[in-house]
Amino acid sequence: MLKEIYSDLQGQILQAFETLIRMQEASDAFYTDIADKNEAMHIDIDQYNLNEKSANISFKPFATRKPEHQLDLQSWEDLSRSILERACAEIARGAEVIHRLHLGVHQAANKMGAKSDRVGDALRVRVHDTERAIRELEFQRSMMETEQEKMQQETRNLEEARRAKRASLKLAQTRLEGRQDRPGNENNEDAAHAGLLDELNGIVDSIDALDEQITKSK
Repeated sequence: MLKEIYSDLQGQILQAFETLIRMQEASDAFYTDIADKNEAMHIDIDQYNLNEKSANISFKPFATRKPEHQLDLQSWEDLSRSILERACAEIARGAEVIHRLHLGVHQAANKMGAKSDRVGDALRVRVHDTERAIRELEFQRSMMETEQEKMQQETRNLEEARRAKRASLKLAQTRLEGRQDRPGNENNEDAAHAGLLDELNGIVDSIDALDEQITKSK
């Protein structure tokens, strides 16, 4: 759009300059004609005021000669009218060009205003979308932080449970090994031995399961 507006205004400005040149030429011709007429009028007045006693009165044997480029009355009137009509035409054309230029500038301003409004609307939509995206990201971040804290707490709980199980494991191993010191035939695989062995294996399985959960949680 900017290139189109620039091109239109540039064309109108160029046309305005060309019109100004023609107006200047017509103006120069018009004022030259006026100056010539004023000079001719002063000459005619001077000749009218002469009398027999005026200075520089003498015989002029070539007074009846026709000077070069002398016009007849009709040609003089036609030329004067042509110069005047040309000046009037250029003035009218200049007024028309000025009107079109003003109109072009006004239209360009309206287009730029409309473009500015559209850009403003687009920016407002963009800002709204960005703010909404930021809010969504902040919400997601909050959810992630909450979830992360929850997972960290679960990991701490699992590690605490593992420490407790390891303490139980040490106790079970100590009891099982301590019963091996029973003398003679008393050192047998009785129900207590089987119970301690099952307990120890269960504790080991629990610790393995906790280790796996801790690894996954991390």
